Formats: sequence, structure tokens, C-alpha cells
Amino acid sequence: MTLDVSAVVKEYIWKMLSDCSGGMKAFILDDFTINIVSVVFSQTELLQAEVFLVERLQHIPVKKLQHFKAVCFVRPTMKNCEKLCEHLKRHIYGEYFLCELHSTTRCTTN
Repeated sequence: MTLDVSAVVKEYIWKMLSDCSGGMKAFILDDFTINIVSVVFSQTELLQAEVFLVERLQHIPVKKLQHFKAVCFVRPTMKNCEKLCEHLKRHIYGEYFLCELHSTTRCTTN
């Protein structure tokens, strides 16, 4: 029996996006996780999961997007935590779902 890592990663991300069901989502990714997502998901599949905006964590929108739910999938680095805090202080999106990438990945929602 072989393990298809791409399928496992795709299933995990799909579950992450499904856990915050209903409504338009903004997928916030860092420089590392954006590469993971781009390998396992097509743009069409992201749209099927109601992801209408994919943003890099480093980019902080000027305009508030309260009608979007932000699903943040980032590594737990100091730089990412600082940027995430900036996002949260400005309350750009209506809701935030925070997911971190560890050697053993775990997702929490806030």
C-alpha cells in the first residue's frame, strides 16, 4: 500500500476550507503554504470551496472586506505571527479561521 501525500494534503486543506462553511472566503497564505496549495488545488477547485480571494499574508488590504471569511493557513514563524496580528488588529475580514502548518499539522478556529 502506498501513501499519496498529495491526496492527504488536499483532503486536509479541503477539510480546513469546509470547516468554515457558508459564505465567501479569502484564503490567506504565506510564501511557503501558497506553494503547497498551488500544487494540490486548481483555481476551479478553490472556487468550488467558495474561495474567491487568495492573498499573501504579507499583503494587508487597505479596504475592509467584512463580507469575506479569512482562512489563514500559515507557518508559525515570528514574522507570520506579526503579520497575522496586523490583520487581526485592523479587522479587515468578517471572521478569521487560523490554521498553522507544523510537522504534525493541526487546525484551530477562532
